[in-house]
Amino acid sequence: MVIFPIPSEDFLEIDNLFDKKLSVFAFTFLALLLGGLSSSNTGDDIWYQELTKSSLNPPGYVFGIVWPILYLFMSISAYRVFEKIYKIFFIQLFFNTIWSWLFFAFHLPVIALLDIWLLIFLNVKITIVLFKTDRISAFLYLPYVIWLCFASYLNLFIVINNYIKIPTIRPVMHDARVAPTSALKETLIRSSFLSGAIAVMPDINIPTEDKLAKPHKL
Repeated sequence: MVIFPIPSEDFLEIDNLFDKKLSVFAFTFLALLLGGLSSSNTGDDIWYQELTKSSLNPPGYVFGIVWPILYLFMSISAYRVFEKIYKIFFIQLFFNTIWSWLFFAFHLPVIALLDIWLLIFLNVKITIVLFKTDRISAFLYLPYVIWLCFASYLNLFIVINNYIKIPTIRPVMHDARVAPTSALKETLIRSSFLSGAIAVMPDINIPTEDKLAKPHKL
């Protein structure tokens, strides 16, 4: 008869089966993967290509280089101070992931802008906690917050220049139809006078009834 050892309660504890701190790297990689899936075909996306973008908008390959580095840095920071920020970190990671889908997949830049503003708010709070707890983690996390602010500017530029119509100032005319017509008539009359087609009527004194009755009276 084979007797298998019964695992102790300590062995069955979740902290011993799976290190929660390591979940930071797993979920961060998942967020990077999902976000990349939503923006993988921007080169063929007619909607995105026709948008008016900022002159500071970098080429697509730059995002492919920058984001993995930022994700790595922020996951290291979250791992180092996991107990302090893990709740708010996973919340911001969720909003980070859905931003790409809102903007690139569903073409909702206005809602994506609201999402990224919320992201900035959450990550500023995280950065403050990191500076109070672990300076190294704070400096590793800071480039991510700066990049979010830059991405927010790019998103805002697209919203303003593609979805908000700014009225243009035009010169005021009393009557757009009458004014050109009046100018044309005046030009024709002047031309007729100069060419002699229309002569100036001389002043003619027409005698009144009194003058006819008394022609010698001045």
